[in-house]
This record gives sequence, structure tokens and C-alpha cells, in this order.
Amino acid sequence: MVIARLSSLTLLGHGPAKVSGGTDARSFSGELGADRHCGSRSRQKPGKDHRDRRGRGGVGFPPNPFPELATTGYVEPITPGSSVGLGFAGFKDYAARLQEVSETLGGPTISGLTVIARQYDAQIVVGMALRDALVPGRLTNSSVLIGPEGATYVYHKVHLWQNEKLLFAAGQDFPVAVTPIGRIGMQICYDVRFPEATRALALAGAEVVTGVWNSFRPENEDPLDPAQFHHRAFTRAQENGVFFLSCNRVGAQSGHCFLGSSVVAAPDGRNLAAADSESEEILRAKIDLREVVRYRSFFGLWNDRRPNLYGPLTLQR
Repeated sequence: MVIARLSSLTLLGHGPAKVSGGTDARSFSGELGADRHCGSRSRQKPGKDHRDRRGRGGVGFPPNPFPELATTGYVEPITPGSSVGLGFAGFKDYAARLQEVSETLGGPTISGLTVIARQYDAQIVVGMALRDALVPGRLTNSSVLIGPEGATYVYHKVHLWQNEKLLFAAGQDFPVAVTPIGRIGMQICYDVRFPEATRALALAGAEVVTGVWNSFRPENEDPLDPAQFHHRAFTRAQENGVFFLSCNRVGAQSGHCFLGSSVVAAPDGRNLAAADSESEEILRAKIDLREVVRYRSFFGLWNDRRPNLYGPLTLQR
């Protein structure tokens, strides 16, 4: 069995893996984690640490926390009407500095992660601010799939939330990556509130959907529902028959705490692994892509669709 680490963004181990009799099994194991707790000491779920797992049947990685916009942090001001965070003279200064620290697909972040992906024969998904290579001043909030050969697929966030619209251009499609471990679709944070996004990925062949987050609460308020990310992963997984890997940031920025609560959901909605706090946690889960076919064939999801009746969903209102 091939082992990989899914950090506070997502890291997927290479497959298919060999099982008894020499048969290829479309399954892999992995881990999900997050960074520091907001104002508290971090903790790890009980279980064996896989930081150096290079024996037979497995490979391992050091922790790699990659949430949405992993290389820059979330946007400033973090919410409409709030002030730009400390260290910036104002929004104009922040926007200019965001341009400076953003990267192209040939930048150091992707180059460095490609070395790791090649070393461990891995697929890595990282959220980052991407600079348009041709149009100066144009940025996208993107999720990049990186394999041993480099960046292979890029998704630009379609549904930009609040102040993100001031800084990023919206994406125009939902690509699905064909990889050695299956077909992977990517989405980012606010996209999950639009069920059409995950359905579009599933209809394009996605078996695994990664959702990367920068979801937060004001530091002096409790979350509306600590399990909200588990509910969302359950729903998107079950209604599409996909594995849904939801990976949220933890830590603090500009008076806000990030909510953690990462989760791996199976096609039937079961939680294969789930974090239950805003603290650093490492989740371990085994994913068998044959479950996608088993679930869909039993429930008849695609046979029972009535797309001829769904026309109003695409009307501009």
C-alpha cells in the first residue's frame, strides 16, 4: 500500500498499489493535517507518526501545510468594512505587495514542490495566488496540481468571496486532472456553497474532489456550527458519489481564527477521517476508488438524473 501525507491542503500518494496476486487496486492511504491552533497549543490525534515512512509498501513526507492561498495568507482586509492588517499602509499597499509575493507557474513554490513530488512519486495540490504570465497585474486565486513532472493542472477559483473580487480574476471552468491515482477535481473554499461546481466535476469524470479553505471566525465569537465542514463534505460526496477531501487552515490573521475541522468523506458520505477542532491534527484515511463505482451503481445517480428539467438552473436572474 502506498502511503502519502495530505497536509492542511492536500497531498495525494501515487498509485495504483500492488496487492496480493499482483492485481492493481485503485486505492491509497493518506493523511490530512493543519497548522497551529488560534491562541492555543497544538495537538495531534493519537496514532503512529508517518513523517519518515520509507519502508516496504510506503513512502512518506514531512508535514506540508498548504491551505488556500498558502504562500500569501488570506486577503486583506479579511472582511468587508474591516481594516487592512498590521504591517500594511492601506489597501493600495497590500495590493501592491500581494503582486510582489505572488508567483507564476514557474516560480519557486511549484519548483520546490515538484522536487518533493518527484522524490516521493506524489501528487500535490497547493492553493496559491498566481500571477498571469502574460498580463501584468492580473492575479488568480488558484489550486495547482503538482506531480513529479511539475504543475500538470490548474484550477482558478470561479466563485470569489467578498473582498477576493477586489484582487483576483474569476476562473471560467472546472478542469479534471487525469493522474496515476485517479481523476481529481479541485475547488476552493466558497465554491462548496454552489452544488453545481462539484456536480460539474463529477460529470467530467472526477472521482476525488479536493476542497481547500481559508474559512474563519472572529476571534471573540464561536463558530455557528463547529461541524459545518463535515456537513458540507458529507453532502457533496454523497450527492455526487465522490471522495471529498476538505482541508481547512487553522491559526490566526487580523483578529480572526481559522476553523480547521478538515475531513475526508467517502462517496456515501461516511467520514473516513475528521478533525474536530481548530488545533493542529493529522488525519489518516484509506481511499479505495472502487467505492465510487459501487456507490453510484447501487443508487443510480447518473441514470436517474433528469437534465432536461434543469434548464432554469442556468438562467441568469
